[in-house]
Amino acid sequence: MIYLSTGGFRDNTFLQTSQLFTNDTVKGFELSAGKYTATLEADLSSVSKQFNIALHNYFPVPKEPFVFNLASFDDEIINKSVEHAKNAIELTAKYGGKFYSFHAGYLLDPQVSELGKKINKQKLNERADGLSQFIKHVNELAVFAKNYDVTLLIENNVVSKKNFDSFACNPLLMTESDETKFIFTQVLENVKLLIDVAHLKVSANTLEFDPVAYLQEFSDITAAYHISDNNGLEDNIVIKLSKALNVEVKVYVCPWARCVRSIENGLADIIDDLFYSKDREKYTYYLQPNFATQTAGFRFFADNLSVPVIKQWDDLSNLRIGMLRGYKHFPKFDNDQKLSKIDFLDINTAVNMLLKERIDVIIVPPSFDEKSLQKIDTGKILSQQPYAHIEDISLYLGLSKKSPWFAHRYTIEAQLKQLVKPEIELKE
Repeated sequence: MIYLSTGGFRDNTFLQTSQLFTNDTVKGFELSAGKYTATLEADLSSVSKQFNIALHNYFPVPKEPFVFNLASFDDEIINKSVEHAKNAIELTAKYGGKFYSFHAGYLLDPQVSELGKKINKQKLNERADGLSQFIKHVNELAVFAKNYDVTLLIENNVVSKKNFDSFACNPLLMTESDETKFIFTQVLENVKLLIDVAHLKVSANTLEFDPVAYLQEFSDITAAYHISDNNGLEDNIVIKLSKALNVEVKVYVCPWARCVRSIENGLADIIDDLFYSKDREKYTYYLQPNFATQTAGFRFFADNLSVPVIKQWDDLSNLRIGMLRGYKHFPKFDNDQKLSKIDFLDINTAVNMLLKERIDVIIVPPSFDEKSLQKIDTGKILSQQPYAHIEDISLYLGLSKKSPWFAHRYTIEAQLKQLVKPEIELKE
C-alpha cells in the first residue's frame, strides 16, 4: 500500500488535503503535520471511509503545540508525548488503521516556542540514559498498542553535518546501524522499523556509512518506507547559498588536500568547513560571517601495546604522528617543527600504517567518527588517548580568489548573512 503524506500540505487540515484527491489516484494517506482541526473525529470518519489511513508522529495535530520526544527527561514533555501516542493508537484502531509511527527520540529538550524552528544549542542528556528512557516508553506504548492490534513503527532520525559539528557528537537517537540494532533487540515484537530514505541518505553522508547496507541489514524488521530524495547534503550551507542566489552548484568530492589545491588554482569556486589560516588567505577569500562555530576535538589514537599512553602534550615527543594531508589542526600542533609529522592522503591509509607500526600515533579531525575506525581496526587494537585538544573554532566558506565569483563576493556575503544562524534544527 502506498500512502501520500499530508505533511507536504502544511497549510491545510488533513481533511482539506484529502479533498484534493480521489481514491482513483490515491488509496491511502499518512496523516502527519498540518493545521489543527476542531472537528477531528468527524474528519477522520470522513477520510477513513474513502482512504486507508496511517497516523504519524505529531498527529493528531494538538491545539496547544508541544515537543513530542519519547527520550525526554522533562516530566511535562514525556507525559504529553506518551498520552499523545496513546490517543493516536486508539484513533488508529477506531478508524481502521494498522500502524502508528513516530520518530526516534533525541537527547535534548527544545522549548515549545522553538518547535519546527531552529533549536538553540544546549546541554545533551547522556546517550545511554536517553536510549534507556526511549526504549522504556516505546515498550510501554507497545503493550498498550497490542490491546488495539496496532503495530508501532519507529522512524530513523536524520543527523546533518551541521548538527553533528555543532555538538561535536550526534544529538539524535537511531541514525545509524549499531543504535538501530540495539534498540530493536530491546523493544517488543509489535514494534517495527520505518525507514525514511531521505533521512538515511543525509545521516549516511554525515556519519560516513553505506545507506544501502543499512537498508539490507534491517529489511527483515522494516514495515514501511518514507520515499523522498535529496543529495545527502540537504543542510549544507553551500547548497542553501546556491538556492538563495538562484545559481546551479556542482559538488566536487575530493580528498581534502586536493580540494584545497583546487581553490588555490581556481579549479573550484568555493569550499566549506574551512578553518581560518593566514597562509590560505593568500588564495582564499574567507566569506563573512563564519557559518558555524565548531567545538573541535582533535584526538589521538595509538596502540598502547606499542606506545605508552599519551596523557599530555609532551608525550607526543619522539613519536611518528600520522595526519591528513593539507589539514589545519591547532596552532600549537601545526607550528611545532620538532614533532615528527607524516601526512597521508586519507585517514584510512593513516590507520593502516598505524596498524603496521609504520607510525606511532594518528591525529584525527573533529568530524572523524570512531565507528569508521572499527571497519579497519577489526581487532580493536587502537584506542583513543587521554590527551586531546578541545577548542571552539569558527568555520568559514572559502572563495577562490581566482574564481569569477570573487568579483561578486559582497553580494554572496549579503546573502550569507541572511542564512547563517548558529543553531540547530529538529523536525516536528
